[in-house]
Amino acid sequence: MKISNVNFYDGKISVKRNASVEILGESIIIYIEGDTRSYRWNLDTVEILDKPIDGRPAVLGCNKMPHARLIIPHISDFKEISRYIKIPNWWQTSGVFTRNIVAFIAILSLVVIFVVPYWTKLVVPIVPKEWESKLGDEAKSLIIGESKICSSINGKKALEKIIVNLTDEIPDYYFKIQVLQKDSSNAISLPGGNIIIFSKLIDESKTQEELIGVIAHEIAHIKYRHGLENIINTLASGFIIDVFTGGGGTILYLANQYKSLSFSREKEKKADLYAIKLLERKKINVDGMVNFFSKTDKTKKKNSVSDSLPSYLSTHPTSKERVDLIEKYRQNSRREYSSLLTKQEWKNIKHICD
Repeated sequence: MKISNVNFYDGKISVKRNASVEILGESIIIYIEGDTRSYRWNLDTVEILDKPIDGRPAVLGCNKMPHARLIIPHISDFKEISRYIKIPNWWQTSGVFTRNIVAFIAILSLVVIFVVPYWTKLVVPIVPKEWESKLGDEAKSLIIGESKICSSINGKKALEKIIVNLTDEIPDYYFKIQVLQKDSSNAISLPGGNIIIFSKLIDESKTQEELIGVIAHEIAHIKYRHGLENIINTLASGFIIDVFTGGGGTILYLANQYKSLSFSREKEKKADLYAIKLLERKKINVDGMVNFFSKTDKTKKKNSVSDSLPSYLSTHPTSKERVDLIEKYRQNSRREYSSLLTKQEWKNIKHICD
């Protein structure tokens, strides 16, 4: 392929020369009009310096002749030549500093993603319960903020009855439960024994078994110290980032993590299994837990944008997975179940925010 009517500057003198070019193999051959000399540019050394925009010609350069320029006035000729030019990727065109920054971020990411979680699992078992409780209290303060705490005395007594009944096998923690008046069907377990229920979750619980199932699930997270593991993982990751970047984002990062304490699906399933076995031992119908989480599945389907859902809904297993788990570990599907709360106690919880 040969193209005429191009211009060439050799970079030594500022004189425009009429020229023609020809693609031969892996090279562009530049023939100077009225001159026996020619220039050979390897295609992998050619770069597009300017594209033909708004009537301006295209300009090509060569890294072997850094000051030379090949001017292509016609768009059709540029399109033809550009088909043969090997455009380098961003890594090849980046400077040393940029490459070092990218490499550093990649290594730091690997450390945060793979090393920190492994280290966290080793640290969590040796953290004193007193420290864990203090972390949980600080987290609770951040979450509550300016929110209204529902304080009906009879409602609080009924919730405490649930907690006492479900936690008598976990003497290591002093469990506390509070209800916040929030328009979110959510529940949060925090290190050291704190459980926070949002009022909409109570509103959407049709039976006491539905609410008790959710509370049993949150108790499991505390027993297995999942919240503590999340926080230590966050602190360690933030500390590493701060050390290497000179930033001060750990506290902000931690505060944000407190407010959206979601767990991996593995942790959620582990909490589900504990809750199922606990409810069975207490002779509380586990179908209530299934019914509640079935409703969260329907909520997910109605909300196509996942960001509009609380993290609680998006990180838990599906109701089908829960049903399968319950059927697998249910001791006796025909056993007699009992109600933990009286009708009046359940009514008191339903009106705890009044």
